Amino acid sequence: MADIIYINEEEGKRRVMNNAKLYAKLLTKFKNDINLNDLLASVDAQDWEGVQSAAHAIKGTAANLSLIELFNRS
Repeated sequence: MADIIYINEEEGKRRVMNNAKLYAKLLTKFKNDINLNDLLASVDAQDWEGVQSAAHAIKGTAANLSLIELFNRS
């Protein structure tokens, strides 16, 4: 099985002008992102427009942070 690249750290750091500290901070903030909670709440409520909106926001953030596998799966 091929190795899966979950995070392209070098690309992610380039997106924040090679500021590793800022990149780490943004990754930490992502795990507490309200969109993750919104997604789960929308699924529970069967609010498909809410699901789509939250998923779209998560995918955009994943792209900006170079979270490759999450972006590709969403």
